Amino acid sequence: MPASVQVCSDFDAILAMMAELPDARHRPLDELRAGYDRSALGPPEPVEHIGDHRIAVDGGEIGARLYRPSARPAALLIYYHGGGWVFGDLESHDRPLRSFANLTGMAILSVDYRLSPEHPFPVPLEDALAALRWAAAHIGELAVRDAPLLVGGDSAGGNLAAAVALASREAGPAVAGQLLLYPVLDGRCDSGSYASRADCKILTSEDMRWYWTQYIADAAGRDDPRASPPRTVDLSGAPPAIVAVAGIDPLRDEAIDYAAALAKAGVRVNLLHYPTQPHGFFSFGEMVPSAKRAFDEIAVQTGDLVRSASR
Repeated sequence: MPASVQVCSDFDAILAMMAELPDARHRPLDELRAGYDRSALGPPEPVEHIGDHRIAVDGGEIGARLYRPSARPAALLIYYHGGGWVFGDLESHDRPLRSFANLTGMAILSVDYRLSPEHPFPVPLEDALAALRWAAAHIGELAVRDAPLLVGGDSAGGNLAAAVALASREAGPAVAGQLLLYPVLDGRCDSGSYASRADCKILTSEDMRWYWTQYIADAAGRDDPRASPPRTVDLSGAPPAIVAVAGIDPLRDEAIDYAAALAKAGVRVNLLHYPTQPHGFFSFGEMVPSAKRAFDEIAVQTGDLVRSASR
């Protein structure tokens, strides 16, 4: 990274630890998917109700986990985890989603969509859509019958959330808002921040290009609007959006550009830009004070979005 670009200093220990690891594209899939032990952080935050579910999809079933902080949650958020479509699961995002449910008062359904390269595009997206439809059909038991339905996700999960939000305009069910956390959006991988923010160890530009190859091996296929939402001809009618952007991230510019494109199409957009946060900060709130401040602000802004959707 250029010398003028610096991650917030309270990430130093995490970056030093990650510097000891090979790049994602050079690690075996089973090792990449193994995650890491967070037990040293203490017991996970309690939530009033947590329950696991199974959702039928084309070719099988996927898992989902419900976090419900009260008997009458403010909304139901269908959440798609990050991990480049290659790794991540219900456990990888368990701790931040517990906290986010309690802070926002929303019920959250975390979706364990099938991963690439074993299940390339469009399978993860089809799983994401199936989970949304299932949640809408069961909203009375997951939350309350009149609760607004939102979609959200981080990184590759933000890509799925953005695509689902667009698909829901015609196919339904109605989506009241979308939460896009440092989302992957453009398969061309050619925005300015791919050069200026190329080398942060948490996500390098070359790793991101490798993730795209796992998701869609044929580069021409990445222009499909279902894979690259900015390629959608008409963005009007998309749900109101919160787009949270990490400043130290090769994905920075495409997220900012997508927020601008949504706004130009008449969509209400709240762009939250965290200049010294790296990609992935949503998952580091327990360990990094600056990430926790960003996490808390996103929770407040999401609560505002839910209240406006409920009027």
